[in-house]
Amino acid sequence: MVDFKKHSLKNYTYDDVNEWLSEGLNNVAQIMNIDKEQLKARISEQEGEIAKRKLHPTIDDHSDERKALRLSILADYIDLYQDARKDRRAVIVLGQIASGKTSYCKILENGGENAIVDVDFIKQGHGFMQALKSDFDNGRGTDMIHEEASMLAKEYLNLMSNFGYNLVIPKAGTEFSSIDKIARLLKSKGYNIMLCYIDLPIKKCVERNFYRFIYELKQGVPSRLVPFNVIENIDDKPFKTFSKFLMEHSPYIDQYSAFSNDVEQGEEMIPIDINDILDYNRLEEEEEK
Repeated sequence: MVDFKKHSLKNYTYDDVNEWLSEGLNNVAQIMNIDKEQLKARISEQEGEIAKRKLHPTIDDHSDERKALRLSILADYIDLYQDARKDRRAVIVLGQIASGKTSYCKILENGGENAIVDVDFIKQGHGFMQALKSDFDNGRGTDMIHEEASMLAKEYLNLMSNFGYNLVIPKAGTEFSSIDKIARLLKSKGYNIMLCYIDLPIKKCVERNFYRFIYELKQGVPSRLVPFNVIENIDDKPFKTFSKFLMEHSPYIDQYSAFSNDVEQGEEMIPIDINDILDYNRLEEEEEK
């Protein structure tokens, strides 16, 4: 049985977390051939730039040029999956940063058979999409374009679901209400919905966040070292959201699945028995009483 306590920072000490972060920074600094203090300064500079650009969100740009860009992005995204199946099936995939959501969604995509609805596709580009890549600027503009990308993702979801396209929707799942809203929308359009959760110990999420950044850096693709505070804020909320749907027997979810990605690179994820999650949550409830 998976130890679900391992996915929360609440079960680790301050020293534990600092050790993970220090080791990750050392690895990245070594790959980039720079001093660790230089790397920390770069990260600090980037976080400052993210905060500065966030003050001028692109969603506030109502120019004809920006409107044309948005229409072009939606058109590109629709073309990308124009040959996807139309069985009115959707899989919503929840999980922490670097837990393996993206890799699992690519498997579910099955060569374009199912359309992925992903804010990051709009931010960073996918296939031949124009996207907001220049504004993303290797992560410096991520918060500046987030609202705009989210708006476009919602429009895309609405358009594709109107035609019954099969959908794969990766979400962190930090808010139950947000996932519930998506499920309600899809169910109103006749969709069969599976809710999926990808589990990975929080320590490994922190480690793989660094590894992913190194890999993207080497590949020369838009890369971003996600700040630790983002992982910290998400913590075990994806698990809690998934559990709430399970425990409340949501009328909008037809099927549930869960996988542990605590495996070696290249190995398949291990299915988690849904009853294990139910039992864990029941024990948690009893302990709180």
